[in-house]
Amino acid sequence: MAGGPTTTDPAQAEELLASLDVAEARERLALGTRHLREHRRVGGGKVGAVGFSMGGDLVLRYAATGDLDAVVAYYAALEPDRREPIPCPVLLQLAEVDEFEPPDTPATHLDDLRQGGTDATARTWPGTQHSFANPDVAPYDRAAATSAWADSVAFLGRHLRR
Repeated sequence: MAGGPTTTDPAQAEELLASLDVAEARERLALGTRHLREHRRVGGGKVGAVGFSMGGDLVLRYAATGDLDAVVAYYAALEPDRREPIPCPVLLQLAEVDEFEPPDTPATHLDDLRQGGTDATARTWPGTQHSFANPDVAPYDRAAATSAWADSVAFLGRHLRR
């Protein structure tokens, strides 16, 4: 989703997240999904989403609506009180060290997804930190980011081809 403020400062990112209108963000995801499904070139085909950090959180939460056919979330896993069943395949691209997640959140989220019947996979990239795939910040890890992106493209290709 474009159109909102961005930052590379972690403290400012936390402030932006706290001020996010989640309902509006979900509506924008819904509009985008409908547009893609109606677009002539997609022709009612499958639609997936990729989100990073806060965006990963949003696409995971939106996927529970059943409107998406596959989701990739980078350095994002949902806390237990925000988890709902997700009916589409999910790939979690995780950092080895993530100061924004309680340590057990990714593993318990993955377990909950699988127990709910979701085709869910998680990759944890050794030696990485939150934002490892963002070239604009210091934790960027080119090798891990490149490999994670190749994984993500392959995952989406498997699940979104007609």
